[in-house]
Amino acid sequence: MKKRFEKLEKLISELEISNSELIEWVNTRVKNDLIPTALPLVYRQGQVFTIESGLNPNRRNELWGIQLCSGIMIALKCGPENNVPSISWGNVKKFAKQMVFNGKQGSLPHPNVLKKNWESNKEALIATTNVLNDNNINADSCIGCIWCIEDYGPTNASFFNLDSAYISWAPKVSRSKFKRIAVSFAEIDTASNPIIPTDLPLVYRQGKVLTIEPGLILNRRNELWGIQLTSGAMVALKCGPGTNVTSTIWDKIKKFAQSMTFNGQHGSLPVKEVLKEHWGGKEKEAFEATVDVLKSNNIDADGYFGCLWCAEPKTDHAHFFNLNFGTCGWINKKETYYSDRVILTFD
Repeated sequence: MKKRFEKLEKLISELEISNSELIEWVNTRVKNDLIPTALPLVYRQGQVFTIESGLNPNRRNELWGIQLCSGIMIALKCGPENNVPSISWGNVKKFAKQMVFNGKQGSLPHPNVLKKNWESNKEALIATTNVLNDNNINADSCIGCIWCIEDYGPTNASFFNLDSAYISWAPKVSRSKFKRIAVSFAEIDTASNPIIPTDLPLVYRQGKVLTIEPGLILNRRNELWGIQLTSGAMVALKCGPGTNVTSTIWDKIKKFAQSMTFNGQHGSLPVKEVLKEHWGGKEKEAFEATVDVLKSNNIDADGYFGCLWCAEPKTDHAHFFNLNFGTCGWINKKETYYSDRVILTFD
């Protein structure tokens, strides 16, 4: 080896190659050794990510993951690996915020961005992992559930399933071996938060204030409260008290209705004749179609089922409207049934 270097030094001297020329030649040779991949590869040095357009044999020890789409990087394999002590949502979120790419701090990806870009990059991911595995680097292909930025209250969070390309949720403490780390440096624009249209408007709740939207806004699903009927009345997604009232007796639902506001107006219970006038073929079909959209997006909602308390009490009794049969009746105001469903109006 020593004699070979002596010969090399003699040749460099004879050819009068400067140090800068030699360094440039070496760097070019290293770049030419890059094994191209369909998707860029992500390399990690401490808390800093960089990307290259393929596998750099000289940086194998730094190889961290794959850039799935612009600004979103996924780990080579499912599980915590050397990134986090466990694969829970909180740990992955903390890891993402610690990482830096081009001077920008990372975050968890948005599920809609992943879904939007998945189909166009799926084959490229398979091709990229094939190259890595062919070079004795263990990498998972279309496997894993990616923790996302959108959470479902204090205990649950959303994830994107690479295998089936759907968005769902799981407890934040979940440490499934199939969870896969992803870090996002992408800007989230309005196009990544689309409104999924529904036949009837949806009702969103923030404290005591209700608002309506012409469809399902995925990043507001924690606020989703109910469905607005064509009469203007708003009905809860499901039967039962939910988080609205402690009991579904008439007085409790009336008090809840009066406590809520919409466009600055306090609510009340609806009049049975108004509900009956509007409830029929078209509204009933629109209601069921709206519920179908919600269920297809993993939101639990009852169809045209339930009894709705109405405004006109008769001493100890009050009227109700039955969504299933489209008929009115009356029962004792202090009775409760599993089919009671919260409703209010602002007429």
